[in-house]
Amino acid sequence: MFRTLLVLVLASLALGGCGRAEAAAPKAAAASPNLPCSLPYGTRVALLSPVPGSAGVAAGNAPVLVVASRALPKTVNVVATDTKGTSSAAAALELTAAPAQVTRAPWPDPVYYRAAGMALRAHRHYTLALDDIAQNGCAPYVPITGGARFST
Repeated sequence: MFRTLLVLVLASLALGGCGRAEAAAPKAAAASPNLPCSLPYGTRVALLSPVPGSAGVAAGNAPVLVVASRALPKTVNVVATDTKGTSSAAAALELTAAPAQVTRAPWPDPVYYRAAGMALRAHRHYTLALDDIAQNGCAPYVPITGGARFST
């Protein structure tokens, strides 16, 4: 009788353990939808160069200059998208001094950034936006304040 009871207790513990292991087993992760890219709350960014709306911007490795209302995360890059929706490779933003030709920044305590090597093609219309490489798979990109459109 004692052996039978012991066998039943051990069997129930073994089955209970299997149930727990089964419940704790990781499930296949569903693909997460793309979430919009974002910047720290209240951050605004404006394009300084090339001048928004300009035409005849030099193709090739065109430098880009933007101004932000506060410091951006180091993982933020600038991306150029043409009218067909094709995006250029992201170019890293680097802190830079205030350019001499800028009259007044659109907000107090501006932070200036430069991106080199956008690899723009000739005779295209581009819109610049921001991508945060720390937010893998985010879309759409963060728009730049005031319309960051120009053509080469």
